[in-house]
Amino acid sequence: MRRLATAAWAGAWGMMAMSCLPGSLSTGSLSSLDGNTLANLASFGGELAAKSRECDRLSTFDVPLAEETAVGGAVAVTWVSKGGGLMLKGPRDQMTLYVDRVGRNLAMQSARPLLEWTFGVLESEDFNAVSAPGGYVLVTRGLLRQVENEAQLAGVLGHEIAHVTEKHAVLTYREVKKTSCRLAFAGMALGPATEQLRSTFSSVMTSTNGQMVNLDQEGNFDMLFAFTNGLIKVLTENGFESQQELDADRIGLGLVISAGYNPHEYVKFLEKIPQGGNAFPHHPSNADRQQALAGFIETLKEQPDFYPDYPFQTAPVVPLHGELAAATAPAKP
Repeated sequence: MRRLATAAWAGAWGMMAMSCLPGSLSTGSLSSLDGNTLANLASFGGELAAKSRECDRLSTFDVPLAEETAVGGAVAVTWVSKGGGLMLKGPRDQMTLYVDRVGRNLAMQSARPLLEWTFGVLESEDFNAVSAPGGYVLVTRGLLRQVENEAQLAGVLGHEIAHVTEKHAVLTYREVKKTSCRLAFAGMALGPATEQLRSTFSSVMTSTNGQMVNLDQEGNFDMLFAFTNGLIKVLTENGFESQQELDADRIGLGLVISAGYNPHEYVKFLEKIPQGGNAFPHHPSNADRQQALAGFIETLKEQPDFYPDYPFQTAPVVPLHGELAAATAPAKP
C-alpha cells in the first residue's frame, strides 16, 4: 500500500497543478470539445495544419514505463477516492494481503511480470473491479462478498491484470494526449491557448518523438496530470471497448489456468455481475462473455501437451476459509 500512498501524494500535487493550467487544457474543455472543432484543424493551411499532423503522431508512440506508472498512480488514486478509500487495518489488512497474494501469483505469470504490481480492496459496496496503467488492480468489498472460492477471485484479478498487460488504458491515454495537443494548437485560430502550452507541446514532439519521458520538467508534469484527468473522464464514462473486455477475459482466464485453478468458476461468476443502467455503452453482456470464454476453453483441447487437465472439470477451486470475511464486516465510519 506504500505505493498507493505515494501515488496519492502525486495525485494531490497534480490536482493543484491542474488548477494552474489555462482553460484550453482543462478536463472540461477536453470533454466538451466536439469532433468538428478538432477536424477544423486540418482545414487550416501552413503551420497549423502541420502542427495538427504532429499532434496526431502522439497517439502512435508507446508510453514509457515511467510515464505509464505516473499516470496509473494518479488514476488509481481517483479509483480509491471514488471507492470510499482502501480497506486497511486489522482483519481488513489481512484480507488485502490475501488478495495481494493471489493477484501477485497471477501477475508473475503474465506478459509483464516485472511491473511493480499493487493490489488493494476498496470500501465501496458496489460490485466492481478496476485497474490502472503501471500495475494497479483494485476490487470492491461489494464484489468480494459474492466470491465463493479462490478460483473465482483469481478470474476477477486475472481479467484486470490483462487490461494492464494489454495496455488498454494506455491506448486511450495516447488518444487523450493527441486531443489535448490539437486543442492547444487550435487555440491559435479558434480560441485561447497560451504560447507556453504550445511551446511545451512542440518541445515534447520534437525532442522526445512524442514521448513525455522527462517528468522533471514542470511543463511536462503539469500536462501529464491534465492528460490523466482526461483519461479518467473517458474511462469513467465509456469504459473499455467490447473487444478489449473480451480479450481481458480470455487472457485473464489463461492466467487462471496457468495458475492451476478451475477456469469454469470464473465463467460461472460472470452471472453475478449486475447489468443494466450502470453498464458502459460498449460493455459486452454477461452471456456474450460466458459464451466467448466457453469457446476459448474448447480450443484448448487441441493442445493436450500444454493442457493435460483439459477440460478442467476437476481442477481445484480452492475453498475459502474466512480469508474474505472482512468484506462482510461493517463499513468504516
